[in-house]
Amino acid sequence: MSPAVSNKPSDTRPLKKYWESFLCMLFPHNCAVCGKLLNEEDMFFFCTGCFSADPVTPPFCSICNKPVKGDPGLLETHPDFFSGIVCPDCEKVKKHFSSVISAFIYRGTIRQAIHIWKYAPNRKMGTYLLPPFWESVKKRLPASGFDLITPVPIHGSKLAERGFNQAEMLASYLSVETGIPFEKGLLRKTGERAPSFRMNRKERIESIKGTFEAARPEKLNGRGVILVDDVYTTGSTANEASRILKKAGAARIQVVTLARSV
Repeated sequence: MSPAVSNKPSDTRPLKKYWESFLCMLFPHNCAVCGKLLNEEDMFFFCTGCFSADPVTPPFCSICNKPVKGDPGLLETHPDFFSGIVCPDCEKVKKHFSSVISAFIYRGTIRQAIHIWKYAPNRKMGTYLLPPFWESVKKRLPASGFDLITPVPIHGSKLAERGFNQAEMLASYLSVETGIPFEKGLLRKTGERAPSFRMNRKERIESIKGTFEAARPEKLNGRGVILVDDVYTTGSTANEASRILKKAGAARIQVVTLARSV
């Protein structure tokens, strides 16, 4: 009797490791922080000594995940003391999503890494950020109640220029790890707002209005949606995208991001 033949694909990880080592020798990189020559054990663009990512840790706002001041001792002895706390921003502005889960604080080398990923642009940087993103958010994701994962879209002109949507990479990875179906194109970016780095909060909120529309409302009726983006800043983008999804029929929205500003 001949032995059974496995249909499982062979493990290509050792070959990939050798290939990356070969590329490191051919095209060496230096750490973007200290200038040290990188090897295959280092993260792309950063050596292991320089790369750091500060996780979002409690106490934080129960809606937008913004860290708030709290006594560490009290948090340790009474872990539920800060549950349900709402920051002043969320008290002032109605949120169309249930809550936000962000992996890291948007500063230091995580901020540099995201900038390289988006603006170099460098797709490979994203592949390095995906595993730590998942490790940080997986225990905080809702156990049930969500049927679809979708990314915040970017405008077609920006997609053509960059070659990829970083939120789509995050959403697709999250779908693989959770088993929740990935649905691309539930939202469409219909307009591009002016650069927002000089805007105050009110201007950001106003500038984002009218830049999204629901592209596939038949997919949303009564469904729970996990909306994924790279960075949560003021929340204007996530809130407007959530508003459009709910208006089109989504029952609830959970926002998940790689990082958030403080």
